[in-house]
Amino acid sequence: MVGPINPQITLSGFTYNVFSGRGITKILVKPDDPTTIFVTTARGIGGSGANSLGLVPTLATRGLYRSTNATSAATSVTFQKLVVTTDNSPDSPGTGNEDTPDVVMEPGEPNNLLVTAIGPSGTSLASGIYRTINALASNPTFAQVLPLPNNVRANLAINKVGATVTVYAATGETPAGGPTCTTGSGALRKSTNGGLTWSSQLAGGGGFCGGQCFYNIAVAVDPNDANVIYLGGDARGSCSDAMKKSINGGASFVRDDNGLHADSHALFFDPLTSPTIYTGNDGGVWKRASNAAPGSAWTNLNGGSLNTLQFESVAVHPTDQFMTIGGTQDNGTEAQQTSSGNWISAEGGDGGYALIDQIATDNTNVTMYHTFFNETGTQIGFDRIVNTGCLSTKNSWPTRGDFGFPDQTSVACDGTADLLNNGISRNDNVLFYAPMALGPGIPNTVYFGSDRLYRSSDRGDHMTVVSQAPISGTSPVSTIAISPQDDSVRIVGMQNGQVWATSTGSSSLVNITSGSFPANPNESIINKFVGRAVIDPNDKNVAYVAFSFFAPAGQGVWKITNLGSAAGSSPVAPNWTASGSGIPSVPINALVIDPINSNHIYAGTDIGVYNSTDGGVTWNPYGTGLPRSAVFDIAIQSPARILRVATHGRGMWEASIPGSGGPNTVQFSAASQTVNETLDQTTHADLTVTRAGDISGAATIDYASADGSASERSDYLAAVGTLHFAAGEASKTITVFIVDDRFAEAAETFTVNLSNPVGCTLGSPATFTVTIDSSNDPVDGPNPVKDASFNSDFFVRQHYIDFFNREADPSGLAFWKDQIDSCTTPDCREVRRINVSAAFFVSIEFQQTGYLVYKANQAAFNSGEFLKLRAFLPDTQEIGRGVVIGQPGADAQLEANKQRFFNGFVQRPAFLAPTAYPITLTAAQFVDKLNANTFDPNISGSSGSLSAGERDALVAQLSPAPASPTLRAQVLRTISENGIFSTRQFNKAFVLMQYFGYLRRNPNDPPEATLDFAGYNFWLGKLNQFNGNFVNAEMVKAFITSGEYQKRFGP
Repeated sequence: MVGPINPQITLSGFTYNVFSGRGITKILVKPDDPTTIFVTTARGIGGSGANSLGLVPTLATRGLYRSTNATSAATSVTFQKLVVTTDNSPDSPGTGNEDTPDVVMEPGEPNNLLVTAIGPSGTSLASGIYRTINALASNPTFAQVLPLPNNVRANLAINKVGATVTVYAATGETPAGGPTCTTGSGALRKSTNGGLTWSSQLAGGGGFCGGQCFYNIAVAVDPNDANVIYLGGDARGSCSDAMKKSINGGASFVRDDNGLHADSHALFFDPLTSPTIYTGNDGGVWKRASNAAPGSAWTNLNGGSLNTLQFESVAVHPTDQFMTIGGTQDNGTEAQQTSSGNWISAEGGDGGYALIDQIATDNTNVTMYHTFFNETGTQIGFDRIVNTGCLSTKNSWPTRGDFGFPDQTSVACDGTADLLNNGISRNDNVLFYAPMALGPGIPNTVYFGSDRLYRSSDRGDHMTVVSQAPISGTSPVSTIAISPQDDSVRIVGMQNGQVWATSTGSSSLVNITSGSFPANPNESIINKFVGRAVIDPNDKNVAYVAFSFFAPAGQGVWKITNLGSAAGSSPVAPNWTASGSGIPSVPINALVIDPINSNHIYAGTDIGVYNSTDGGVTWNPYGTGLPRSAVFDIAIQSPARILRVATHGRGMWEASIPGSGGPNTVQFSAASQTVNETLDQTTHADLTVTRAGDISGAATIDYASADGSASERSDYLAAVGTLHFAAGEASKTITVFIVDDRFAEAAETFTVNLSNPVGCTLGSPATFTVTIDSSNDPVDGPNPVKDASFNSDFFVRQHYIDFFNREADPSGLAFWKDQIDSCTTPDCREVRRINVSAAFFVSIEFQQTGYLVYKANQAAFNSGEFLKLRAFLPDTQEIGRGVVIGQPGADAQLEANKQRFFNGFVQRPAFLAPTAYPITLTAAQFVDKLNANTFDPNISGSSGSLSAGERDALVAQLSPAPASPTLRAQVLRTISENGIFSTRQFNKAFVLMQYFGYLRRNPNDPPEATLDFAGYNFWLGKLNQFNGNFVNAEMVKAFITSGEYQKRFGP
């Protein structure tokens, strides 16, 4: 498989990626030409909050797309939107924007397509079936061949025998009548001329989808017999069925759901293993011989490695590593008891939240809870057992809540009453999967959320409201967190994005919602779903919330550090900070904090699990082997150090996590090394830094070289920076380049030292000694950069390490050498040497690395020529690490390096200092202060480089969370990369880099005679005088022919 395939197109004034945020409903491949495919799209949602990615044009318009180069590389595949209908078009000229659930192709005639479209609810637009007979043309034309009522879905099945093309349309229409069924919803229509004309509703099949045609329609026709039809729908009812079969062209149907799960979504006749038919439904995948008699058993294919269960939740036993329960969408609550993978179905229906009381001391007397679906006016509540004897008998758990029935005091499987009305009201507003949570206590207190918070101290037999009723209008509670240390400390997150809490057990919760919380990009104000709230098990003042919508990258998790005072009897302002750096813009549905190390947090997202080892400061993808699937819940079975992950579509997974800690040391793998200067080679010493002990968390450590008898200006290049170890990463390499000078010297040494460990401790050895052996040069050799003995190979190699901090790539080395060596006259060679040298500064690689570092410092601190080489080197070495412009992967590596640089830069103490950019600055103050440093240095009193529009856009970008490191980094980067600012600072940076690159010193360092930037100012004046023309200013020439530069390399 290759991908993702998601090209960008511009259509009718809108530019978008065609599949971002959309559901792909069908992929149709031209049978004799796989380069041509048709793809239909509809609405798409993500996360436990069921949120869309955004609105058009952030999202593409829905409809039918065609590619004619589908077998190309993933990044080269292109798509064209085909205009099926112009209904609901937001663009002009209109291309349509309706859910398009199905498309079929006439067998043997790929020009003939039928497409279905749904007129959006809330409009007067009709739904319908559309037909084209020139689907392969440049711009196919479609005509509506069957109008359908507004908001009615239709799916198609097509068959061709001889010249007769038969098409069936299973629709969500209200059945018009027939001999067997007149109630419910769903109808079947037929065409015998390829969809050109259609019958009225057929006598058979009426009501097959039982009022859920928006969700479950499936239809298929035998490719060899148009009279054989399979029709999938809702659960078995008076009219509906998970599956029906007709052998008379739809005149009548026979129930055919033996062994099948309800809610059918797909049917497929397999042409390779005929006669075989497959069906997909809420329970997974089944198959059977397609010519089997109706009522014959279907074969369940879900017992192996298919893993299609959509888990909503997971709960673990406090001591038994295997005992686990989890709720699943429409597949009940599953239980595992004695070994991994040993699952049984404990309860049917829709399984929501699942809980296991954490006071259990054995695996028999265990209190467990789970919710079914909840619906206002119908039922709100949960099931509960107090021992595991009930697990072996499906659907035996006793019920607590309001289900519209009186108490049933008959004894259930666990010895308690079958049904108790416990104080919950079914008239509350509530989510389909209502949240539950446990607090401390014996037994654990249990909490339930509707539009208010309920609490019980007797395992749910009696529940009382412990909040406002309702808390926030009609918005239901979406998550509940209770401190394991203190039952009085409670948080609830709401569907509308608000967060309420108490730290005193008060029934008047405090609204601690931050004004900096992100907006939902789909602009919903009622669904800003708080996917999960958790309270630090070791510090009840600290809590986290996660948003289950497409919040901006880095803003999906937020941390509060003063919960006690913010939710107390005299509330103070809550101290929230964005704590999701590293998690992209995806719904975040679950959080769990490691009870033995609160810095270790795990997040379940729509694309897998992320882990933070620093209390939410940074996050990284966690583990390997997990399918790319939405994770709706996660739990830690701490004694066994197991992370159990409930995916919504790929079953339950688990991974080992770090133990209680232990030594985590960082040190060099050896204490010393000897390197030899080698003629016509780029010599370097590679120093290995290792981690030992518990390396499960991330760690950083600084390194810096120091002169001994060897000098960083002439014998080696200074190496300064920070090593970033990812979780589980055991070693890193520090590369130090050696200068192959031409002096006859004794052996010389320098050291590299480790310091400032974060997330680790300093091991031994922490100092590495490098000895440079020059014994192969017994006498002074010719200076390789002087005219008489100029060596183009040496000259170019040295420029690579002086300016790019890397070894020359072969093609680049050859190119620049040829630029010099192809000259046959001294004058030509001189000009070429100057131009080649200057090219390293003006190159894309340096402009995107070293110059960007310079501009970031200028924008932040107005540093100019006062930027120090030792401050510049670690950043420029880090931002350029692994980057070779023009090589595969360079752009992605550079982008990752830039993001890390700017994210780290805005969190440095110097940046956050009270006189610099404290987090108390407003968005406008932050942007304006940076912009003020982008003045034109050649015009006294000039303003910043940003236009009014650019300035206002950055203020708006930062305003949702002015203290957010992620947003601050984005703003600083945007300003640093501003074109006008880059032009204004170009000459100043060019001169400074002459000192940094050629002379390896600051402009006001010795041998500068006056130590007052006199030389720097002279050359800046010359460069400005000649409008940046370095040749006419003779600046580059002066530096590369200066005695100071030449004496770095030889006599």
